[in-house]
Amino acid sequence: MNSHDNLFPVGIYNSLFNKILSITLPCGKIYQSGGLHKHISNRHPDCLKYLNSIPDIIDSPDYIGINPHEAKSIELVKKYDSNILVGIKLDLSKNYLYVASLYEISDAKVNRRLHGGRLKPFKKC
Repeated sequence: MNSHDNLFPVGIYNSLFNKILSITLPCGKIYQSGGLHKHISNRHPDCLKYLNSIPDIIDSPDYIGINPHEAKSIELVKKYDSNILVGIKLDLSKNYLYVASLYEISDAKVNRRLHGGRLKPFKKC
């Protein structure tokens, strides 16, 4: 079985992310695995209602940033009734981007990350 069989595209990586964050992730499709639902169910059950919002978060995040502990990854945050963070990682062996996680992040944490430079505001052109 092909390892991509349970993957499906949920968005396109915006080249502006690289420019704003001074990184070099590959532009192209971002994938979600069928197992993400189970991961969110087990680790962040309150965020299940945002699974269908992943394409919107990828397309027009309010903030973008880099996790300093995760090489070749990016964080996208969108404000709904809560701040929702989508973590996207690069599969180094197969060179594709995938949604690794989705969870709520507090206003205080967003503000700290903005102040510290980990997150930057993003305005879609």
